[in-house]
Amino acid sequence: MRVEHHSRQVFRHPQVGPVELDFDVLTVPGQDRQLVIFTAEPGSQAFETLQLLKVVGTRRLDVPG
Repeated sequence: MRVEHHSRQVFRHPQVGPVELDFDVLTVPGQDRQLVIFTAEPGSQAFETLQLLKVVGTRRLDVPG
């Protein structure tokens, strides 16, 4: 495999807002396939937002009263 392309993409999530992720496009020489891998640097705002997304929708956040 080899890295064909490296860049950054912003996704806009309806509950947590924008998430800016790095991505690499990997290809296998002679194959007509690509693997796209999105990552966030540990400790970055994007990383923290991804951690929040792990629990969004899994818990009720209603305020009593």
